[in-house]
Amino acid sequence: MAASNVQLFAADHVDMEGIPVTWQAALNPVMTIAFAGVLAFVWRKVRLSSPAKFSTGLVLGGLSFLLLALAAGRATGSAHVSLLWLVGLYVLLSLGELFLAPTGLSISHKPAPAGTGSQLVGLFFLAAAAGDAIGSQVATHLTGAALYIALGGLALAAGLAMAAATPKLRLLTGE
Repeated sequence: MAASNVQLFAADHVDMEGIPVTWQAALNPVMTIAFAGVLAFVWRKVRLSSPAKFSTGLVLGGLSFLLLALAAGRATGSAHVSLLWLVGLYVLLSLGELFLAPTGLSISHKPAPAGTGSQLVGLFFLAAAAGDAIGSQVATHLTGAALYIALGGLALAAGLAMAAATPKLRLLTGE
């Protein structure tokens, strides 16, 4: 859902500076590869608990969509916004994914009873699919900045709630 909406936003409201609009979708994987090593290095130096990483990922993902909402607010009518708005979106989104995905997989597997780790990892992916389905339903009722505010606000609220619950979650995960 997010990728298709960003693609449509880019096609209609972003000055792509002569770059084919479909190429903007490559920003996310390129940034993910670029930031993965950096974050792995940082995480070796700075110990963050899994719940703290997970909540950080949610907050970064939420902020990425709130940034897109700002861009959508500036792109009224036939006005186009700079490609840098998409770069900012993908920086935040890629960092958020790097905090969220590996940590979520790890959290899914660690506390699992013997022999059920793979099932819980599967549930993690099922939860991501359910989130995409919910986002798609939201997108059928909202468009533009309102959609991005709703998605960003939901992710930000979930991230802040998880941040508040981090001390208790650290006890549950043994961190």
